[in-house]
Amino acid sequence: MLEGGISDNYTYYCLLASRVALQASGRGTTFLELSAIALGAHPLPIPPIPEQHAITEYLDEHCDKLDLLIAKKRGLIEKLREKRSALISQTVTRGLPPEAARAAGLNPLPNLKPSGVEWIGDIPEHWQLLSIGRIASEIQTGPFGAQLHQRDYIDDGIPLINPIHLRDEGIVADDQDTVSEGTADRLARYQLNSGDIVFARRGDIGRCALVSDRESGWLCGTGSMIVRLGKGDPQYFARVFRSTGFAGRLELNAVGTTMLNLSPAIIGKMTVPLPPDTEQHSITAFIDLEVGKIDRLIQRVEQAIARLSEYRTALITAAVTGKIDVREAVSAGAPAALAAEG
Repeated sequence: MLEGGISDNYTYYCLLASRVALQASGRGTTFLELSAIALGAHPLPIPPIPEQHAITEYLDEHCDKLDLLIAKKRGLIEKLREKRSALISQTVTRGLPPEAARAAGLNPLPNLKPSGVEWIGDIPEHWQLLSIGRIASEIQTGPFGAQLHQRDYIDDGIPLINPIHLRDEGIVADDQDTVSEGTADRLARYQLNSGDIVFARRGDIGRCALVSDRESGWLCGTGSMIVRLGKGDPQYFARVFRSTGFAGRLELNAVGTTMLNLSPAIIGKMTVPLPPDTEQHSITAFIDLEVGKIDRLIQRVEQAIARLSEYRTALITAAVTGKIDVREAVSAGAPAALAAEG
């Protein structure tokens, strides 16, 4: 029990309900900091102790139910992501499933042969296995040392792409990690072309993205590496490189103790499956279609979680501000909104 006749649990819920107001009182640019004075000056509604206990009992019951439902939905998202990863890995190493293969005019049940590579397993016998060094026309790391200084960075220039910019299988530039046209011309050998695949060279090994027309002309950053293909469909290989098996093998082959690092030699020695060109295109189209369905399901579940979280916040606020008469509601069932979200 805190001083002034207010219980710990009730205070906790009051502070949750006051989160927006407390954030507005915070100070700082990199991160918000709330002073003890600002926190101490924040007013809290203080009903009689029996009513505080009734409010916390009510919120404990219904927040627990909401938290359980949110946890189940997060578990569903995890399963959908696992399904997404498995679908990509299976398709880039075994080819299309029978129905999709028939629709694409391909042999639905090709004979298989052992690849001799653990993460790949058996592959269709008409596929090839090649090292990335034989598929790529160039494997290039970003600029090192004296090639790029902190003073070379400007705002709103030509973006440099480092691992932090490789997000959600795409490239998200930062307008502060940019250089002038003059610096970009000097670093022209590190320029990205449409169809290149950019890898995280250090840290988050396995993160990569396909360069689109939009990013053509941007620069590979110090922490990244360009793989420029000489044969094959870049979209197909971007999916191979993002598969869990390939990423796991990269981590095993990376060097370093404090931070894992990749080199062009490590990337170049990695073996990948190479279907015929037409089959690569069919595989890419199939993966895009099926992954799109899974991503839309994930998005809907995430939206449901957001609604539940908003409802939880609103419920807490309503209870601690007296908008719900908890004396009558403590023994009632879960709110109707829970059933609707289930």
